Amino acid sequence: MVSKEVEKLLLKVQKPGRYVGGELNEVIKDKKKVDCRFAFCFPDTYEVGMSHLGMKILYSLMNTVPYIWCERVFAPWVDMEEEMINTIFRFMRLKAEIPCPILTLSVSLFSMNSALQICSICSGFRVCRLKAVTEKNLKT
Repeated sequence: MVSKEVEKLLLKVQKPGRYVGGELNEVIKDKKKVDCRFAFCFPDTYEVGMSHLGMKILYSLMNTVPYIWCERVFAPWVDMEEEMINTIFRFMRLKAEIPCPILTLSVSLFSMNSALQICSICSGFRVCRLKAVTEKNLKT
């Protein structure tokens, strides 16, 4: 079940099903019983990421560990990206409480299949309002 705010946001995008979760073989764990929650970020849309065999294998393997909860995150399509930048929402995870800032998770891992996907990762950083770690800002 999505909140009224998210419902309004989903009415503005072409394919809202990309963002609501509830897919086959989704793993949902009790937050109180896991020590590490992390986001497996795929720098492409839901449709591309869900058909990626490597992601399916890693997602299922990680979730076999009782104290780890691996969650999937996909790059939003351009219509949702603009809505996310213009609202309070950040990366919407595929499941659990939607929306939830990706920054509340323990670890975020990005899968990159080609150099072309660096643009999607940078876009994700922009949506989340993250800044890249550089040598300069490590010294300050």
